[in-house]
Amino acid sequence: MTQSPRDRAWAMVALSLAVLINLVAIDQPLMGDDATLYAAIAAGMVRRGDYLGLYAWGQDWLDKPHLPFWLTAAAFRAFGITPWAYRLPGFLAIVAAAWYTFGLAARFHGRSVGVWAAAILLTAQHTILSSADVRAEPYVALFVTASIWYLVRVAEDDQWIGAAVGCGLATAAALMSKGPFTIIPMAGALGGHWFLHGRPPIRWRRWLTVALVAAVGITPELWALYAQFDSHPEKLVLGRTGVSGIRFFFWDSQFGRFLGTGPIRRQNGSPIYFVHTLLWAFLPWSCALILALVRRVRVLRAGEGRSVEWYCAAGAVAMFLVFSLSKFQLPYYLNIIFPLLAVLTAAEFADRTSPTQIRTVSRAQIAVVVTMVIFAGVLGILVRPAGASDVTGVAILLLFVMPVVRYAVDDLRTWILTVSILGATSVNLYLERALFPTLNTYDGGLAAAAWVNQHRPQATVVVPRDGQVTSFAFGLVREPVYVQQPADTSVVAVRPYLMLVKSDRQQAPDPRTIQSFDHFQVSAPTLRFINHQTRPAAMRRVDLLLIGGEVAR
Repeated sequence: MTQSPRDRAWAMVALSLAVLINLVAIDQPLMGDDATLYAAIAAGMVRRGDYLGLYAWGQDWLDKPHLPFWLTAAAFRAFGITPWAYRLPGFLAIVAAAWYTFGLAARFHGRSVGVWAAAILLTAQHTILSSADVRAEPYVALFVTASIWYLVRVAEDDQWIGAAVGCGLATAAALMSKGPFTIIPMAGALGGHWFLHGRPPIRWRRWLTVALVAAVGITPELWALYAQFDSHPEKLVLGRTGVSGIRFFFWDSQFGRFLGTGPIRRQNGSPIYFVHTLLWAFLPWSCALILALVRRVRVLRAGEGRSVEWYCAAGAVAMFLVFSLSKFQLPYYLNIIFPLLAVLTAAEFADRTSPTQIRTVSRAQIAVVVTMVIFAGVLGILVRPAGASDVTGVAILLLFVMPVVRYAVDDLRTWILTVSILGATSVNLYLERALFPTLNTYDGGLAAAAWVNQHRPQATVVVPRDGQVTSFAFGLVREPVYVQQPADTSVVAVRPYLMLVKSDRQQAPDPRTIQSFDHFQVSAPTLRFINHQTRPAAMRRVDLLLIGGEVAR
């Protein structure tokens, strides 16, 4: 895809916007449930000075590997325990993943395609959402993409030692971020490409080097698990004693969920769940991705498989199929393969050279962007965000730039790619700075924590594990004390203390209540909550109780 100087300049402008839109929510309060839980776990590491153990709700926590929490704890230690410090490592991981995406695309399709692939990754809808609601996926996407980038160099380049070390370290980091399933896209990428190109000689020394570096690289994770769990078989973890953290890491955390046999399981997986999830999660690029996949199928049917690279397609398809067969399915899992899909999508734009093909893609992209803008407008009418006029104005201004760009570029493909990025930027600027902050004001845990920090900063705060609000625990400036049930008052020696409990909105507050707050779990919105007219009926209440003291009336 040859570009004129003007087109290259606009590509860099679009890439810059793509980076910035992932920063737009960095200072916003965290949304419960998972983000505030993970932030509280990392904050506990810093407050205790214990970086080996993972503790949630005051108990040993065996669910996710350590690396994302170590990275978050490092940010907290350097910059303080704040929402932006929590999001910073995730943002840097997303940008680094875009860099490796650029490298993969540029290697096989040229530098201009690499720039667009990076921009496509950064503006995919769920990438932007994940930069605000950070979980493990930004880190996994980075390390899986890096491992595949180095894997290609190990397989194809003469100078391979540095790449083998990089591949092994990236693989170890991926394992320490999500577990053994992260090897699947790597193995799928290499196996799929080799199968379709004819298997080259297997250079065992190279791959043994990768495996050795990866094995050494995961020792911090194994040591941390041994220290917290395997060396303490008397601990009650996941409802039983004698739990091995190392076994959980290698088997139960991933294969147990996949097969529905582990201690953490779901039984309602659907083989088409990720098909319809991908259609919205990869917006505004879903149509172009479908066209890219159709083109790859046609290449195979024509017997021309050796004419293209298959690392990205094979790696993405392998992971997608495993996800689809799993019984444990969540939408953000797909973020892991977004870099590979971005390479395929960018290459699709570059490969369409005839005017008819370009016009077809252009019309599809414009229709998607217009649909996204209309959807955001409808959400705005339903939510009725407060104090968002400036943000709305900037978002609308970005839309008016779209037709102007057509006269500033030489290639129609550059225009439609830029328009798509402008549309995604405009929509998500409005979502992240207008709609979501309005909805987040209804998180009673955040409101209660802010009240405690302002009015009772030195008070002892007790949080029940059953029915607790994770955003409350993270929002407190001091580490709370945990009990199992709200009624377990006898186990708390300090008097008086504060405790937040969920309440029935229809009932009168407990006599010990000193403050009440409306509450809704914002990360799982319903239409009734989104609609400002029906929102009051969707709300619950959380009460802040004073135990062992006199309530002022």
